[in-house]
Amino acid sequence: MNGVAPQRTNPPAKTPRARRGGVAGAGSRRLAGSADSKKVLVSGRIERVLFQGRDGFCVLSVRDVGIVVGNLLDARSGADVEGEGERHHHPKFGEQIKAHWLAERVPEEAADLLAFLSRGALPGIGSKLAKVLVDRFGAQLPHVFENQPRRLLEINGIGEKKLTRIRAAWDRLRGVRRVAGFLSRLGLGPQMAWRVWSEFGANAIALLKADPYRLTRVAGIGFERADEAAKRLGLAPDAPQRLAAAIDFAADTQSRAGHTVTSADALVRAAAQLCGQPQPVIRAHLAALLSDPDGRLVESPYGISLRGLYWAEHRIAEEIRLRLQIPGVYQKLHPRPYFTRMGLMPDDLQMQALVTCLTHGVAILTGGPGTGKTTILRALVDAAQESVNVRLCAPTGRAARRLAEATGVRAETIHRLLGARGPGQFEHGPESPIDCELLIVDESSMLDAPLLRRMLDALTPGCRIVFVGDSDQLPSVGPGACLSDLLAAGVPAVRLSRVYRQDEGSGIALGAQSIRTGALPERFAAGLWMVEDDAPDTAAGRVVDLACRAVKKYGPDGVQVLSPMRRGALGTTSLNAMLKMALNPHAASASAQSVAGFHLGDRVVQVRNDYELGVMNGEIGRIVECRPSEKQLVVQFDEHVVEYDSLQANGLELAFAITIHKSQGGQYPCAIIPISMQHYVMLCRPLIYTAITRAERDAVLVGQTRALRLAVDRAGAGERRTLLRAFLDAA
Repeated sequence: MNGVAPQRTNPPAKTPRARRGGVAGAGSRRLAGSADSKKVLVSGRIERVLFQGRDGFCVLSVRDVGIVVGNLLDARSGADVEGEGERHHHPKFGEQIKAHWLAERVPEEAADLLAFLSRGALPGIGSKLAKVLVDRFGAQLPHVFENQPRRLLEINGIGEKKLTRIRAAWDRLRGVRRVAGFLSRLGLGPQMAWRVWSEFGANAIALLKADPYRLTRVAGIGFERADEAAKRLGLAPDAPQRLAAAIDFAADTQSRAGHTVTSADALVRAAAQLCGQPQPVIRAHLAALLSDPDGRLVESPYGISLRGLYWAEHRIAEEIRLRLQIPGVYQKLHPRPYFTRMGLMPDDLQMQALVTCLTHGVAILTGGPGTGKTTILRALVDAAQESVNVRLCAPTGRAARRLAEATGVRAETIHRLLGARGPGQFEHGPESPIDCELLIVDESSMLDAPLLRRMLDALTPGCRIVFVGDSDQLPSVGPGACLSDLLAAGVPAVRLSRVYRQDEGSGIALGAQSIRTGALPERFAAGLWMVEDDAPDTAAGRVVDLACRAVKKYGPDGVQVLSPMRRGALGTTSLNAMLKMALNPHAASASAQSVAGFHLGDRVVQVRNDYELGVMNGEIGRIVECRPSEKQLVVQFDEHVVEYDSLQANGLELAFAITIHKSQGGQYPCAIIPISMQHYVMLCRPLIYTAITRAERDAVLVGQTRALRLAVDRAGAGERRTLLRAFLDAA
């Protein structure tokens, strides 16, 4: 529909009338109360899905009920639904039920259960296996799934591995649908059900009934929506639980903005605004929270911090101070031979960089594109491996792969280095340290305080560290400004500034250097280009056209569109819809099969950590198999292939276009970057610097020169308030 969703208040025009008594038919009954109550219970089978939006909003024709308008996770014809709503007369479409909540029921009859499973309701079970299961267990099959799952091993073709997958899929199916129904009662759409289930697991409903403000931990649910849910559960406006939630959310908001500390006054003002209570009331409640030795908040001379962030930065400072006292890999080093082995004649700064990295317990190598960081890394690994056990890592899979290609030595993501097993669960830590004498960490500008603390805790006391990164890029997505703080605190460092690159892409290096100093590039050439277009709609068309041309040159994975924002004509949401149709022939086909809205060939990005699947936030891949009958997708990532079911696919988004923040750690032969005054609120020097330095050969800016000038003139992305430098300086 050309990317334009229909109005929610206007269901499709040719709406069929309800059978057997219309809206108040056999499948709906009034709730107890007055005779003229409009509220009804809904129970029936979906005959037809008249409209289904990606956010879960749908218009359904339900047998014996009529037209039902509401939110339902994965609505399908033939599904049995239950819910609650009220009768409503639409001036154009007539009698309807506006559902307060809807949920799918698992059928009770064998024939219906077969149809239910054959539609792919349970990922991993297709129509053939569904028939075998129903023939064997009949209507008892749900009971078998729930209470006797090992009986499934009686079926040929189901082994331990498949049984584990079926059990996990059943638990997700039942759990997510129950959560969807519960959320609907709280005024939240079913599109949030997977996120809530992923965050809280099987106890989600009980946990949220006890404290609905836990919802604020879920991406996309802020204090206002959680507050509305709490009101529906009967929580009073001045309840201590509500005041604490407002304070906690205000502190969490600061951490999401990258800060690890904030003033008490600012926290009180923000919390009072959230919950509409007087500041003295909030201040008194904050004092009570701070008096709890195990509470989430801690006060220091610098302000108020989330306890976890305070101790993360405190621990980082301790570890850095201790490791600065460790002798380097070498006490003295003659660096030149390690460059001449590569056929290079180093200058003084390059030799100084190598010496610094190998003669200190902690060192930093920083510099922009084309300044020779890769050359130093190769020499560094070559020299260090002669004496110690070296490990290499980076925050993302793409960065780790680039690091391995540059040095010829295996590199891994930090999460894999640590042996990530689940949220907060790692194989390596103080009790089981990583076997390593020198750790090289690339793309260190991406390190946030919790991750750096976790990494340092997992190293042996004698392990040296070299941080490599570009301090002029955007800071980490998570809280903290670790690389900048380490540099500011005087950790031994060398900044490479001379641009050595003379080949294709040298325009990117020179342009980045100009932007870093607050100047527009002197010229657009040799890999750095500007395509002028003042109108966002036509600029979007140019972005798509340029992407199509670049794909012919660099291949489908060699081109990445990077936008400052998600919204607007030049935001990732709109651009992804256009790019998908232009770049994926499977999506444009009328007979295309899809799962969870994705098609074979779609470029996708994981948007939250999924430890069950072993996929981390920010990993980009491509859909290489689409199995509609089993409701499964197979995604090829850089380092592994992963099977998703339709519920797990909620953790994926299209990635033909991604935000510049999401691109950190990535590198692409060609980056196409829309830049417009539409992006005004986001435009700053580190943002545009980060964007163009993601490109190796061609960086193409599309849009308005005045927007580029504005970005370059804004020196920072907003200074972060952190504690790490203060802790380091206090030594």
